[in-house]
Formats: sequence, structure tokens, C-alpha cells
Amino acid sequence: MSEDKGSKIDQNKINELYHINWDSTSDPNYVKKELVNAFRAKAKRVIIHVYNSPDYSYMEKLRNFLGEFLSQTIIIVRENKDNSMR
Repeated sequence: MSEDKGSKIDQNKINELYHINWDSTSDPNYVKKELVNAFRAKAKRVIIHVYNSPDYSYMEKLRNFLGEFLSQTIIIVRENKDNSMR
């Protein structure tokens, strides 16, 4: 029985962090949809990995709706590798 409890705790730790991989040349509504999914999953932190962005212009695309998700900690990482998305 303690094994079941332990695996539930591990699953909860996994669910606290939600990763979103986004190609900045694609529709930013994908990020919004994934943020909604993270909110439904009760994620405490969300990391948005941004690909294919040579500068910070992707923030203009995201800022229109990021304010809707203030209850979550959102970390945005601009990735150096353009082809790392899977």
C-alpha cells in the first residue's frame, strides 16, 4: 500500500511542471491552448520553450493572452537550437 502512495506523490510532482514546445513561426494560439491544458492539469509552473526565434519578437505574439494565466508561474526560454522540436 505504501508503494501506491509513493507513486501518487511522484505523479503529483511531475504534474507541477508543464512544458510547452512552440515554434515561433507557427500560430501563437497553440501556446494559449497548451496553457489552458496546463491550468486544467493544475500545473504550478509552465516552461514555454520557444524555437526558431532569432530575437524576442515572439513576446509580441504571446503578450496578448499571457495575462490570463497570472495564477501560474510561466517561464519562457528561447532555445538556441531551431530543430530541437519533436
